[in-house]
Amino acid sequence: MADTLMMWDGGIRTVFSMDDFIQLVDEYMGMDARQWLEAGLSSSEGIWAYAEELEKDLERQKKHHREVMMELRSLSEKEAGLIEEKKIERHELSNIAGKIGVITWREINS
Repeated sequence: MADTLMMWDGGIRTVFSMDDFIQLVDEYMGMDARQWLEAGLSSSEGIWAYAEELEKDLERQKKHHREVMMELRSLSEKEAGLIEEKKIERHELSNIAGKIGVITWREINS
């Protein structure tokens, strides 16, 4: 993709890449302006990379949260089924409650 820029002296330049633009800055504004622009671009690249990592981490957390919630839902459905039985299986209820406790402890401390 190319962009056409009109220069202050009336000239027209075509810019095909950031390197072309940096060259124009050097030509029209000098080496200090070029170095300032390059420094700004390199620091913004770091910011974008950091933002991408944050987005990936957020997606991992969303996936993990969903998996944990599905696991808890499954256990609570089993527990509700046991409670509805005429004869309550205290050992099985205790086992499920223990699993829920382990999951919530793990999540609180992770």
